[in-house]
Amino acid sequence: MPVLILSARHTTKRKKSEEILMLENLIYKITQEGVINPKEREVIEFGLKQGVNSLLGIIVMIIIGFFMGIWGESIIFIFVFVPLRIFAGGYHSKTQFRCAMVSILLVIAAFCGIIYIVNSFFVFSLMLFSFLVIYQHAPVQNGKRPLDEVEFKTYKKRSRLIMCIQSLIFIVLFIVGYQKGINILMCAWLLESVLIFMEKMNLYHLCRHRYMANAE
Repeated sequence: MPVLILSARHTTKRKKSEEILMLENLIYKITQEGVINPKEREVIEFGLKQGVNSLLGIIVMIIIGFFMGIWGESIIFIFVFVPLRIFAGGYHSKTQFRCAMVSILLVIAAFCGIIYIVNSFFVFSLMLFSFLVIYQHAPVQNGKRPLDEVEFKTYKKRSRLIMCIQSLIFIVLFIVGYQKGINILMCAWLLESVLIFMEKMNLYHLCRHRYMANAE
């Protein structure tokens, strides 16, 4: 699963970005030269595309953090959020433009939470809610590339392990009284829980659409 906050697995059929075309041409040439197995081409192509999206997403988060005056906190946020995003999954937009717009808005909202939320009860309530959502519903399936049974179990174990490790970090932060660190954890968890909910709604509407189409 991609690291980018809202990586667009569903790229538009009308137009592909120059980066995607360059990757496809590169993989085609490598395949023709026999460097990789043609059967593995689709998997490698998918991985490279998500790698590019992931790198762009990280750069965008750091830039937003810099302009909001919390570039250091934004880097810590990335280390907290990225592992969750990889194994817990979440919302995937249909177009690159929508992906970029929603990503930027959600990152800004998360960083505002890091800066401005000071109510401890509110923070703990959101953390508990987010923890339960991620622990119970991760990993969320994706219509473009659904996980098989083995992958699903592996991703679930890893996402829960990450949550447990980060919970221990939260306890340490609470003991030492580092509120900004607690806010970073809270906002990362809350963002991931929101992405899970959004993808769940996507899947619901997709299944409903297919059911109505078959009924007709």
